[in-house]
Order: sequence, then C-alpha cells, then structure tokens
Amino acid sequence: MKTFFLLTLILGLLLSISFTSADVQESEVTDSLLYRFPHHPYRCGYNDNCKSGETCQMVGDVCKCQPIIQLNTANQVYLIIRQIGVWQDGSRGGRTYSQYDVTIVNNGNYNIKQINIGTDGTFRLRDNSDTSLWNMVRIPNGILALPPIQQSINAHSTYTFGFIIEGAYAPNLPILKIVY
Repeated sequence: MKTFFLLTLILGLLLSISFTSADVQESEVTDSLLYRFPHHPYRCGYNDNCKSGETCQMVGDVCKCQPIIQLNTANQVYLIIRQIGVWQDGSRGGRTYSQYDVTIVNNGNYNIKQINIGTDGTFRLRDNSDTSLWNMVRIPNGILALPPIQQSINAHSTYTFGFIIEGAYAPNLPILKIVY
C-alpha cells in the first residue's frame, strides 16, 4: 500500500511538472475552458454578456470582454497556483488532500476592486467546508471572490489566498470577472 501511495505521489508530481513546463497554445487553453465553463455567469456592463471563455473586465462603466488565457503571464492579471503539500488522512478514510496557495498577480495600472474566479468539479474543498478556504469567499455557483475585509488589490502588486481540497491535482480556476 505504501509503494502504491509513493508511486501515485511521484506520478502526480511528474504530471504537475510536465503541465507546468508544457508549451500550451492559447487555443488549447481556451477550448478546454470553454468545455468546463459553458455558461458565463456575469453581465459585462449594462447591455452585454461576455461569451463563454471570456473574462469581463470593467473600468468604471466601460466593459471589455477578453479571452480567458489562464496560463499567459503576459496578461495584466493572472494566477500563480502553487501546491504546498499532499497527504493521506487516515482519520478521513485514507482520502488524499492537498493544500494550495494561489497568488493573484496584478501587473496592470489600475487597482482591482473585485475579482471573480470560477471553479468546477476539480475544486472540492475538504469536508465541503469554507473553513478549508482562506483569504477568499465563495459566492453562489461556487465562484471565489475577495472577502469584504480586502477592499482591493493594488496596481503592480499581488494577493494570495489558499485552500485545502480533496485530491492531488490543481483545480481549474479561470478568472471570470475583474472590476477596476
């Protein structure tokens, strides 16, 4: 059993490294995100909805729908997802859990007033409890948002949140909406 766990852990680490270092094409990322997030939950501005696979970016009353490109650090705002650890919890039936820190990087010239990050079935919080999520809150549809105590993310700065999920692989976390 220990050998199986070690092999699973090593395979997970190798897959994480290969996904991180893979040369991902924009169309591949967009297509995979379109499949996982078929309905965009936000209006962008007063008269328009962003299409599936787009991020709503609002500056004042001006709205722009931009393609979701989660892995492109050339974007003004992007996420860095870092796995802190993976373990099996004997007190919970031997389930595998992992802890992550996610850094929201704001390279733009505007302060972010609000950011909404989508989740799907890969984001299974330990015990389905918000106590396994810190520095963000879950709003309807499982979307992650800044907590009330965090008023903004300043221009050219970062903000980090974390969570513990069931499983050993990073969840899908596309940025759905940014309000400047």
